[in-house]
Amino acid sequence: MIAGWALANIVERWPRAQTLAVTLAIASAAACAATTSRQLPYWQSTATLFNHALDVNSENFIALDGLGNILRAQGRHQEAIARYEAALRIRPSYEPTYVHLASALLADNRPDASIAELQQALALNSADPEVYVDLGAALIRLNRFAEAERCYREALSLRPDDAIAHSGLGMALAEQGRTAEGLQQLREALVIDPAYANGHYNLGRTLGLLGQTAEAVAEFAATVQLEPGNAEAHYNLGTALGNMERFDEAIREFRIAVQLKPGYVNAHLNLGSALAAAGHLEDAASQFQEALRLQPDFPEARRALEAVAQR
Repeated sequence: MIAGWALANIVERWPRAQTLAVTLAIASAAACAATTSRQLPYWQSTATLFNHALDVNSENFIALDGLGNILRAQGRHQEAIARYEAALRIRPSYEPTYVHLASALLADNRPDASIAELQQALALNSADPEVYVDLGAALIRLNRFAEAERCYREALSLRPDDAIAHSGLGMALAEQGRTAEGLQQLREALVIDPAYANGHYNLGRTLGLLGQTAEAVAEFAATVQLEPGNAEAHYNLGTALGNMERFDEAIREFRIAVQLKPGYVNAHLNLGSALAAAGHLEDAASQFQEALRLQPDFPEARRALEAVAQR
């Protein structure tokens, strides 16, 4: 049996003020001395630039914020959080750092803490649509869908053509059982930005939950084309294909998912299920065993392993 769908993915923005951060960091360093050939190695990467700016001035909150953004993009969320917190100790009135810190906290699975930082950002600037979008994403993580809806609507009142806000609103509406409204918003997001990978993902997940599996396959296929490294999209594409009994294609997608994310327990389970359905019982058993190694108290994997052993 093919297990269910991976969670929605609402927010995916490159940190704001990144260009500004680079510019100010350069300006700070340049204020100390003119650039010479001896200084050129400092500019080989953005991270090196920010670190050099901090060597020149340890109170450079823009450089700390920029380093946090780089670390967050690398998935080093706790290190990013430390840089953001240091930046805010220096300049507690700099709103973008609260937003960046909130994103890192959400990525670190701390939605309550993320909401607290976003509320600080709103206290400094209540007219920033991105803060409302990010707040909506954190509220969705906590299943507070009605509050998330209000945040996304506020974001859209400030910026009507925000694809991320439309997609988030669509997810919030769908989770409240207002499916037709939700699908309309999810599709509007892709009208605004057809290359929005998470928009295709969220529409595909909603269609899959509604049993519109063929349409879901098309959206997940668009997601992995735009974002080949998205393990959850490969997993959901495999799940949809498996539910259509297209097992060879499902196996391929689940294999990609576990290659991208080796500890992905549900992907190992679904890969085993697809292999078993295709008659590859030995390979299926190895996947169920891997799922149990990763999560020993996984009853679905244990039952699946026992079922394969009896065949």
